[in-house]
Amino acid sequence: MYRGKLASSELFTILGGFISSLLFLVSLTFIGNFQETCGMRTGWGAASIPCCSI
Repeated sequence: MYRGKLASSELFTILGGFISSLLFLVSLTFIGNFQETCGMRTGWGAASIPCCSI
């Protein structure tokens, strides 16, 4: 959607990567919380955060 703007400078590229990382972290947190709420304790949503942060 904003590919041209994000690729136009180094600052926007870093900003795009930071926003993407935040969205990824929020989605993993949402999936883990949703699984805990519904009783589906497969554990992959909550276990992926320590694995990805290494």
